[in-house]
Amino acid sequence: QGHAGSNIWQYASSWSLKTMLPPQAGGSGRAEDARNADQAGTGRPSNRAHGKGFSIADTGLSCSTITLIVTLLLLYIIVWTLPAPTLYSKITLLRQSWHLSEVLKQPPILRAELEKAQQDLGGLRAEVAKAKMDNDELEKKVDIAESATKDLKRKLAQAQIEEQEDGAKNKTSSS
Repeated sequence: QGHAGSNIWQYASSWSLKTMLPPQAGGSGRAEDARNADQAGTGRPSNRAHGKGFSIADTGLSCSTITLIVTLLLLYIIVWTLPAPTLYSKITLLRQSWHLSEVLKQPPILRAELEKAQQDLGGLRAEVAKAKMDNDELEKKVDIAESATKDLKRKLAQAQIEEQEDGAKNKTSSS
């Protein structure tokens, strides 16, 4: 059983990042065999000489470079998919997400602020309704006062007309 475990380890350690291929048949199963096959003729491993597959090793990038690129790409995608209009607000949202406890505390605080704002709104609506009622009462009083003034002016005009008629009758009868 120890022998089988060591065979698996030898097989796993014989994989090369440069070739990304299993050990060559008939070779020692080491990465040098694959490199020697590359240098021997075609410049490609014999298993991939016919265009089979793609190897990251063909790009010449190391695993840490690829990991860094993938991490930065994911970070870029996360930042640009945040629901905010500007880069500054996106970064602010991202920064707030680091303070998760503060974010979790916000809903009760926001509910309390909303309830207070709704109470203020109710108070303001009541004040507006009272002001409308007062305004309506004042309009009625003004209308009544204006109609009384118009009545008095009309009565005054009638009295002046009657007085002029009476004065004209008195002058004609005295003459």
